[in-house]
Amino acid sequence: MDPHQVEPQFAELVQAGRYKKRSAAFYPPQHPNNPKPGSWYLRHVAFLGAQPPAVAGLQDIQFSEPETSSGLVYFSESDGGGSANITHKPTRKELSMDEKERLEAEATAAKAAQALAEKEAADAKAALAQFTEQRRQERKANFVQFAELQLAAGKLKKPDADALPAVLEALANSQAVEFAEGGVTKKLNPSEWLKGFVAGASPVVQFGEFAPDGFGHQPGMGSAKGKSDAEIDAAAKAYAAQHKVQYMDALKAVVGFTS
Repeated sequence: MDPHQVEPQFAELVQAGRYKKRSAAFYPPQHPNNPKPGSWYLRHVAFLGAQPPAVAGLQDIQFSEPETSSGLVYFSESDGGGSANITHKPTRKELSMDEKERLEAEATAAKAAQALAEKEAADAKAALAQFTEQRRQERKANFVQFAELQLAAGKLKKPDADALPAVLEALANSQAVEFAEGGVTKKLNPSEWLKGFVAGASPVVQFGEFAPDGFGHQPGMGSAKGKSDAEIDAAAKAYAAQHKVQYMDALKAVVGFTS
């Protein structure tokens, strides 16, 4: 630094060690007030120290641009006299850009989080719908099997057996009903009650020795009398496995019934 127009009294104070610290401020290459755009430019040098005595005739530093420290880079000695401290004070433009980038990043993150949450909700809804449909199909298959079993056991006629699965399906979604039985209040789904009613009813079709002539009996046919539904079902499955026939044909063979 080549100083000019230095006040003699101030120079004496500097030489006497009253100002032991220095601080310099620089214009960055792209600063709007940089006299030499594209390169670093010294703005001012400050002499730092204890409160100095009044120096008569020492004029204030004059700058061509408004007094603002925005966007300047300051170099100063550390308190321990070691490496220099460097401080950058961003301009309003830089602050605006940083704030804009931050807001854009937050908006992008929020949008991604919302999309992920919506996808997880849609996946959960689809999984629930798939599970519900699977349970419904299994329940429907059980109703069909129950109707076929009751038809084979003579508890139902063919038209009633065909309609029963749909009736049971409709009742399965109804509210449970309460009723008293043997002094005890029971709560049961209407479809389960109807299944119990059908299974406990007397046969409407006679089998065995009352079958019309011309229907020859195979081994095991007409042996359903006195057996429970579970026993008939087990016998039909065993017959189907042994004779390689469909379940319905096995039921008819077990109970000795031909529709």
